[in-house]
Amino acid sequence: MAEVCLSTSLPRLPPTRTPPHSLDHGNMEQFKEFLTTAVQPGTAEHTEMYWFLLELFTEHDTEKEGMVMKGEFFSMMDKVLETPKKLDIAHPDKAILFSDDVEKKREHQLDIFKKNNPRGDNRMCVDEWIGLAMDLFKKMI
Repeated sequence: MAEVCLSTSLPRLPPTRTPPHSLDHGNMEQFKEFLTTAVQPGTAEHTEMYWFLLELFTEHDTEKEGMVMKGEFFSMMDKVLETPKKLDIAHPDKAILFSDDVEKKREHQLDIFKKNNPRGDNRMCVDEWIGLAMDLFKKMI
């Protein structure tokens, strides 16, 4: 029997908008202003963040089964942290998350994967991914 994650209500983008390909919102101050609103459900910024995270998830769901395998998770994490790393945003785990030591960074990412994967398998669903990403961003505010 397949494991199923809770269904998430997908916010609709206005017809003139397409999902964002990056969260690059200028300098550190502008990005932090964006994050402050983006972690609040119901805001336009939250919808933008949600679509960005969903797009990342979909790109890394290589089998198109609604799950990202553990092996794809590392690349997904690197992509979601591109802008915060570029801007040198503060985070409690910054030294490891933004590290150039790939082995240490992967070990930490694996811990994040395990903590956010209640089934304990090698797959992550979109609800788990969006939840963990939002938690990461909340710690940057």
